[in-house]
Amino acid sequence: MPAAVYYLPDAPSSILPNIQATLRALHARLHHSRFTLEHRLFRSTPGPSTAPALLHILTLAHRSHTHLYAHPSDSSNTSGNRNSSDSGGGHNNRASGNIIAIPTTHANEYRDLLVGKMSGLWAPRSALSVAGGEVWSLGSADADGDVDAAAYVMRIGEVRTLGTNAQPRGVIIVVEEGIGIEGDEDEEDEAWDIDVQGGGPGGEEEEEMGKKVEVAAAASLMGLREVWEKIGVKGAKETVGRFARGERRREEAEVRMWCEVLKLRN
Repeated sequence: MPAAVYYLPDAPSSILPNIQATLRALHARLHHSRFTLEHRLFRSTPGPSTAPALLHILTLAHRSHTHLYAHPSDSSNTSGNRNSSDSGGGHNNRASGNIIAIPTTHANEYRDLLVGKMSGLWAPRSALSVAGGEVWSLGSADADGDVDAAAYVMRIGEVRTLGTNAQPRGVIIVVEEGIGIEGDEDEEDEAWDIDVQGGGPGGEEEEEMGKKVEVAAAASLMGLREVWEKIGVKGAKETVGRFARGERRREEAEVRMWCEVLKLRN
């Protein structure tokens, strides 16, 4: 299940009212929940025989925990391509680093540890946030003209540096499928299990399920891009994250996607 992040690096916050007006014209609904995030990036001090590593501390308002994501600095889901990212949780992505969830109430303690007692091992690289962003749901009409108001979810906000002299870093929008998107989740779950864990029926049956997942993912991505095109904003950088089924795998895939997106913003 893909999600698409669109980053407008040079866009001022004044573009947000235009996006909001377009969403209202599309009969989108504004949620009471807010879109906020905080991302801190650290780089390890390499030793004589060790390569540097990156450590992300990511807090998303719609997730109950803060996540720590560590991976080699030359390990990237995009392999240098900033326009697309496969964050699905396949073997390559799982091998690219480790993710640990900690209570958000302890995030500042862990950050203070890194910049204090462990400052000789980890150096701060950047600190970004989205504060006061918005969450919208956008429907899609079926063949009978009925609209499912939760078909797509959009989170929009302005990216700024953290600190007393916060500087704007553009506008970011994420488009993902909502609860209204239907599909054969049982088949997709089974195919994801094969991709992530190995095993499964094998042979032609496994190949056929893999094809179904790829077709469904391609169709989903097409839908996300159609939603973005309706917004009518040009010049955005697109990053695609492929979310696995299953809450734990989906959450880890989302963390990898956001860390990759925000790492590239610096």
